[in-house]
Amino acid sequence: MVLFCPGKTECSICGKTIDDVHDLVGFPAFIGPNHPLHEYSDSAFHKNCFEQWTQKDELQSLYERYRQIWDSRPDGLKSLEEINEWGKEAFKDFD
Repeated sequence: MVLFCPGKTECSICGKTIDDVHDLVGFPAFIGPNHPLHEYSDSAFHKNCFEQWTQKDELQSLYERYRQIWDSRPDGLKSLEEINEWGKEAFKDFD
């Protein structure tokens, strides 16, 4: 999940600082650098800014798809190498 420091983390939409964790919507780094919404990966937003943002639905849908893929990973993956190999195949068409 996104790192959040009250009074220091800036909203990725309005640029103002977010003072309260209860006013936070955040996403982890989950979008590759070639995707048009990449700049909002690993980002924080004021709840109100996010709710009014025109790209909210697209980002949420993309994150839900990411979570579905990640949550479908096999239980038997033990090593980082196995996880990386699975991930390359599972996410090859994600971006």
